[in-house]
Order: sequence, then structure tokens, then C-alpha cells
Amino acid sequence: MKIGALLTCRGDNTLSNKHLRKISGKKLIEYPLSEIKNCDIFDKIYISSDDIKILNLAKKYGFTIIKRPNEISRPNSQHVDAIKHALNYMEKKDGFIPDILVVVLGNTVYIKKKWIEQSIKEIIKNKKISSVVPVYLNQDHHPYRAKHVNKDGFLKNYFEKPKDEISTNRQDLPKNYFLCHNFWTLNVKESIQKEAKGDIPWKFMGNRLLPLYLETHLDVHNRNDLTLCKKWLKNVNKKKIRWGVLK
Repeated sequence: MKIGALLTCRGDNTLSNKHLRKISGKKLIEYPLSEIKNCDIFDKIYISSDDIKILNLAKKYGFTIIKRPNEISRPNSQHVDAIKHALNYMEKKDGFIPDILVVVLGNTVYIKKKWIEQSIKEIIKNKKISSVVPVYLNQDHHPYRAKHVNKDGFLKNYFEKPKDEISTNRQDLPKNYFLCHNFWTLNVKESIQKEAKGDIPWKFMGNRLLPLYLETHLDVHNRNDLTLCKKWLKNVNKKKIRWGVLK
């Protein structure tokens, strides 16, 4: 199977130049750049960005650069449009059509070579999987606890009242997982090519998502996140990180 990596990041963010800010001696974007580069499993590695400084840095790591058009580089642009643009570039410019595409987001240090490689192995073993996506457990923000404000200004559930009584204790609720925003491994034919059948809101991932459990996750949006990433990097080598495929 042909396997590619696509690192995605925009230059225009709420925290200016966040991908180029240093954390523990390295620029934020260099953490995913390094982990991708260290994976021997990739046939080709690409980066998609509208920021020339980011692209030039990635080029030094051996990445093929894809200059993202302005119309899909805005704050309200959809991630899937950048992925489709990149896939089109790969095919037209390089004749490269990946069977598996690992989409890596540039604003996190929470990424490891072994996680990426394991996600790829899972799709190779079972080609019915549409995507392998890292997730983390979060009972505090469970959907059974979530509310919206209705037209009358009152808090209401997002869904109809369940048949069974719902406990107010988080430990009694079904396990609730959120997707991490560090990388997503796509089985291209079963995910982005069958987008119409995918689960919302990330329809391009398809409808057979295999979860890769991570103990914790954080992507950078503000200065405080930079500090938290630094703390994680300091402690990551001091303790064993629990992770694995959930089946």
C-alpha cells in the first residue's frame, strides 16, 4: 500500500505565529515535523500551508511543500478542503495516489512515532477501517451533561430524554471519548472517497473509525497551552504513557 503523510497548518491564527514559537528549545511545528521524518513507513511526506516561513522550515526537513490557496486558508475554512487540495496536488504533480494518508496537525507536541506507526498497521491489517483516530477519555464533558439554550432562554438537552434514567455521577455514565487534534490516519478509499457516508462533523473520516486511546491531549490555541505543552514534554520521559487501540 502507498502511504503518505500530510502536515497541515495555517499561518493566520488566534495566537500569532504559534507554529514558530519555541517550546523547550524547539519550534512548535518541529515536533510533528521530526516525528513524521523519523517514520520509515512513509513513501512521501508533504506539508500544506499558506505561510512561507513554515513551508521553508518544513523543506529543510525534507518535506514536499504545497502552497495552500488563500481561499482555503481562512479561519472559517474547512480542514477537508485543504486535504482534498493536497491529494489533488500529489496526484497531478507527483503521480502519487496514497492508499493511506496520515494527516498531522501542526499545533501540538502530543505526537509520537509509535502512535502513528500503530495506526497505519491497524489499517493494513483491516482494510475495512475507514480511519484510525487518537481519542482521550473525558467524563466531565459528557454529552448527557451538555445543554443548549432554547428560544425561550432556558437550558435544555441536545437530545430527547433517554428511556433509562441518567445518573448525575460521571463515573456511572458510558465512557465518553473526544477526538484528539494531533493526527488522523485515513484509509483514503474508505474515508475521504466515501465522505457522503461519513459520521458528522468529520465526515471525511468515514463511518468506521478505530479509536487509538491516549492518556491525554492538548493542541495549542493560546499562551497558556504553550506552558502546558512544555510541562508535558518535561514529564513525558519520566513516566510511562498509557496508550493503545480500543477494540
